Amino acid sequence: MDVDYVNIWIVDIKKAMLKRLTSKIVIPIDPDSRGIVLEAYYTKSSHLITQAWSNFLYRSEVDNPEKFHIKDIAVVPVLDEAKQVVAIIEVVSLYGSEKELSIRDVKKIESIAIALRETLSPLKHLFSEADTTQSGASNTMHALVVDESMIIVKLLQSVLALHHVYAFEANFAREALKLFVSHKIDLVFVGDIHSGESAEWLIQNIRNLNQHSGNAQVPILGLTSEKDDQEKKRRLLRAGANRILYKPINVKDISQVVRDFVMWD
Repeated sequence: MDVDYVNIWIVDIKKAMLKRLTSKIVIPIDPDSRGIVLEAYYTKSSHLITQAWSNFLYRSEVDNPEKFHIKDIAVVPVLDEAKQVVAIIEVVSLYGSEKELSIRDVKKIESIAIALRETLSPLKHLFSEADTTQSGASNTMHALVVDESMIIVKLLQSVLALHHVYAFEANFAREALKLFVSHKIDLVFVGDIHSGESAEWLIQNIRNLNQHSGNAQVPILGLTSEKDDQEKKRRLLRAGANRILYKPINVKDISQVVRDFVMWD
């Protein structure tokens, strides 16, 4: 599924609002308010809007929808075991791109939402305890997240932000390597890279840079599925990964990684 960007909205019942992770944008939960994200919250069901600028539900959310150049929007609620909405995944394609959202894409997002339920549910409790806005402040640790899935990237950014770790994102290996060279990176997550250079190539090049610079080795976490074969995991470890994490990403796993590798001195 190829999209332009992904937002994850967390439900804060106490404050009666939806909070977009990694930003300060909120949507009040108000019966008089309308909008595509709120529609997913109230109906507890997925929605797909094509040609969004002409759709009332989308136009009710923004004053000037044409300026956002949004073509298609899919919103999928994440339900907990009590069938309550804990989060909403919003996926967008823009005018001018060849990317189009379809019912098939909605089904894919729904399967991801089911898999991410246990991952996103803890964020509901952490939400009111931390500002999830990413910051480039000098006292902020920096991570690099590389994966072709924007949903995985956005989720990792959101969880890391709860631990005051700012995450740069990349979808391709060469793009990621440029970010690594141009920024001080304290932690790297490398997932699926199917276009261009491989995940192993990226890990090996980061390790080579560490060796030539004389700096301490940056912790690298390989992201893979339990369904992947053992040989893939061995390749990531041989390339220089410190540890393998399994998808769907679990909040507890990320918290443990932060404690193990980048806790404050």
